[in-house]
Amino acid sequence: MWWLTCPVCDLTSGPMFHADEAETLAGVHDALHHRGTETAVVVKQSRVAA
Repeated sequence: MWWLTCPVCDLTSGPMFHADEAETLAGVHDALHHRGTETAVVVKQSRVAA
């Protein structure tokens, strides 16, 4: 699973099942909220926390 985070906005969003979906949403987030400056980070969660 993949998560989208933005340290500038204190945003955590997810989980997403596909990396390309998370990357697309990161780009949209940056375009809408940060004038295209790359701030969003896509993080892979290797296992589900219990």
